[in-house]
Amino acid sequence: MKKILSGLIFLMSSSLLQAQILKNFEPANGITSSFQEVVKAYSHNYYSIQGEKISAAEDVDIYAVKQSLPGAVQSSLMRFHSLQDTTAAYQAIMYKGENYKEASKLYHQLYQQVKRAVIEEEGHKLKFHGEFEAPDDDVRFTVTSLALDGEVSTYKNFFAEIELTQVYLEWEVRINLHSRKEDAEKLNY
Repeated sequence: MKKILSGLIFLMSSSLLQAQILKNFEPANGITSSFQEVVKAYSHNYYSIQGEKISAAEDVDIYAVKQSLPGAVQSSLMRFHSLQDTTAAYQAIMYKGENYKEASKLYHQLYQQVKRAVIEEEGHKLKFHGEFEAPDDDVRFTVTSLALDGEVSTYKNFFAEIELTQVYLEWEVRINLHSRKEDAEKLNY
């Protein structure tokens, strides 16, 4: 009886360990498919996922979103009052807390997940590229920018930015999805 019980305990613990190991290699919270849907919504300036207006200011209106990333603490859509750039920006706060190690680990995981994401648009498979900006706990702000490669003009200036930011005593990890001109393009009016 002891051998059977020991065998069952061994099988259960090994299957739990195997499940835990596999979990580490899967995208956290199924973020990949939701992320792809949010990126695709950019092609229509996010109108398909725009919810109710949360607040308005002189230079920006902030809206709730209908499509959030799994595990997001808060998601919003920003529409800026600009005559030069009428695109909107999507932001998801993925972590808010005091644990720097946990925040920096999630920051790195999100980078890996965005790098693996494939966006299918207009018959093309688009992937993100960009170098990882390693965080430093002595610096209060780190951002990694990733651009979409490919031949779809809609996404020419589209970037996914992953931020690790200290806000007062807490750390925040954010994903920003928006249009941004390269520094060289900003100077050419």
